Amino acid sequence: ILISSDYPTDSSQRLSHFQQSCLEFVCDILPSIVTTSVRLWKLVAKVELWRRRPWVALACHEKAFRAITHNPDLTIDEKIWNESVDVCEDLVAAYESLGEMEGKYGAGDVVCKNWNYKARSSIKTLMSRAKNYWEDSDGWDRLMDLKATL
Repeated sequence: ILISSDYPTDSSQRLSHFQQSCLEFVCDILPSIVTTSVRLWKLVAKVELWRRRPWVALACHEKAFRAITHNPDLTIDEKIWNESVDVCEDLVAAYESLGEMEGKYGAGDVVCKNWNYKARSSIKTLMSRAKNYWEDSDGWDRLMDLKATL
């Protein structure tokens, strides 16, 4: 419901009480307590993108990736492994789509100047953590394909 309308861009438009309350919860309170929930980090990223803050949205995608790659069950649970591959694909897509957007300070800076390097590095990180466990899986093949497209 929150992001179903456009975010106000000029000073004549104001956020409703509902929108202000949701923003406070999702963007201020939730990130301070979320540590391992990929789903919640993705939710925060979606709201931050709605607010036209792609640099914060990208940081949330990175935190979601870190949360899933530090899961101790990554090497023993195929469901966690496949979810980590999904999150890695989301992160790479976020780097591709948000990396070249205008940055926080304007004046010609971008959200992530070295987005291509960071995307490759993320794939390599996940592959190095799971090489001995999931090298022959479908998720591994998806990562190889993703790596080849960069």
